[in-house]
Amino acid sequence: MLSFDALHRIVDDHARAVGALDATEHGYAQFAPDYAHEHLEKEAFRESRDSGYVSPCRRGDLAGWIVPAKDLSDVAGLVTSNGSVHRRYLARETDPFISAYEARGGLVTGKTLAPELGLSAYTEPVGMPAPVNPRFPGATPGGSSGGAAVMVARGLTRAAHASDGGGSIRVPAACTGLYGFKPAHNTAHANPVAQGFLASSLADAALLARIPLRAGAPLRVGLLTVPVHAEATVAAHMLEAVDRAASALSRAGHSVLPVGVPYGDAPFRAFTDILSLRSAPIRGEASPLVSWLRE
Repeated sequence: MLSFDALHRIVDDHARAVGALDATEHGYAQFAPDYAHEHLEKEAFRESRDSGYVSPCRRGDLAGWIVPAKDLSDVAGLVTSNGSVHRRYLARETDPFISAYEARGGLVTGKTLAPELGLSAYTEPVGMPAPVNPRFPGATPGGSSGGAAVMVARGLTRAAHASDGGGSIRVPAACTGLYGFKPAHNTAHANPVAQGFLASSLADAALLARIPLRAGAPLRVGLLTVPVHAEATVAAHMLEAVDRAASALSRAGHSVLPVGVPYGDAPFRAFTDILSLRSAPIRGEASPLVSWLRE
């Protein structure tokens, strides 16, 4: 638990750190520390009214965590741009996934940069700054959760909201040296998107996703060292890292088994069809990629 005064100071310290950077460096599409302050003030009022304490504390396993929202999801009172200056609107309701982690104590301080409608594995919003990779200058931070990756990789936050339909959590995690995985998703209506997080540590990623990290029965772990979707050569240092991880798992008593590519080209072609299907209703001016998918 943290006092509300301490939480306000956390937001102010974060604002000072962000203020020393530009949007390509901090990853925000809209920085809104006032939203977090107002949210805390409303909650403090409710706590004081309900409990009678003079200095109430905020509870929850994410109390004190700043977890910005990706700019493809709504936060009431903030602008959603969907990665394009031509698609901006003021949100009236907050996405349930974001409300859920706010209820756990997470603080939303703004919206993070994303490509138009999240339809690319890089982050170059239309008419907005493109974030740069702080770990590898001159390289992309990946996408579509590129703004989220930049701020976590730079150490501005421990974690940030992200979403993934075709790699939009996993790609930026790989590009910036972070932890991220795509949770299970609801496949209804040809929807491949799942909501999740990018985090700076495995323990944080597990806590955010509510996955318990504890000793248990030995696991069977598949070891895949060849690309699934591309004809490419895996870098030697990456293979060495995988080998070290496999060795550590084996020493811990787990069974590590080599596995092959799990499927052929058909699922990838189907994914292209799904993206095109979901792009067909898009209206208005669009980037070349979005226009191509729509057509």
